[in-house]
Amino acid sequence: MNEVAASTQRIIKVGVVGVGSLGQWHARLYAEMPGVELVGVYDLNAQRAEEISARYHTKAFSDFNALAEEIEAASIVVPADKHHNVAMALMARAFAG
Repeated sequence: MNEVAASTQRIIKVGVVGVGSLGQWHARLYAEMPGVELVGVYDLNAQRAEEISARYHTKAFSDFNALAEEIEAASIVVPADKHHNVAMALMARAFAG
């Protein structure tokens, strides 16, 4: 990417839902990725969310909906049987307003 393109690139606000053994790596990659702001992480295990947020200098959200209000994109890194529910909740918020 040339310098002009890099300086005009829009920053995408992202979050990670689920920061267990795999989700922590999503957070790390977003924290290091140019053009991305890791707004925060959410996990049912609040202590784990705090640990990962401190490691990657972001915010731990205790409320999934609060994180959803602040992001444009998300990694859904929860058990497979929960993917649908989390995705539907995020899409409902995105299309609501």
